[in-house]
Amino acid sequence: MINLKKFLKNCSARVACKCGLALFATVALIGWKSASIETDLSSVTANPGEFSNKVITLSAPVVDNSVPEGREYKTWNFVLGSSGSRLAVYEEGFNPATIVKAHSLVEKARLSGDEITVTGKFEERESGMILKVASVRYGDTQINTDEGPFVETVYRDDCYPGGPLFYDGHTYYPGNFPY
Repeated sequence: MINLKKFLKNCSARVACKCGLALFATVALIGWKSASIETDLSSVTANPGEFSNKVITLSAPVVDNSVPEGREYKTWNFVLGSSGSRLAVYEEGFNPATIVKAHSLVEKARLSGDEITVTGKFEERESGMILKVASVRYGDTQINTDEGPFVETVYRDDCYPGGPLFYDGHTYYPGNFPY
């Protein structure tokens, strides 16, 4: 015969363990996703090794903003600069509408001479250090450059119709992009 008291004790311990693991996983994911180092351009250019392979957030004026290239797969580069310090920033992906919209926002800031705020991963390349942008903010507008409408010839929603699609760290949402 089953000892009810022992069964309930073991059952509640298992449930508590599962809940604890779920809570730990949630906290770890939220902490990982939102962990960005707030800094300034002069600190990043003076000590690039300190920020290598880390997600950083900084504000600076735009010195140069090239037009995005490509059709379905867009590449875009711009340069932040202040007090002699410069930082190359880039974005690429199969989300052309989002990249073009972000380019327009950055160009508006450049023409006004205002600062933008960028968040992204600071990476070392053969050509030097570069920031792989994840979001751009100017005024009250923020654009997450790793999201946006996907290119249907590349991404399909056969597995999860209507759900987000993922490619190389980017999230693409099916449907029209609201802008």
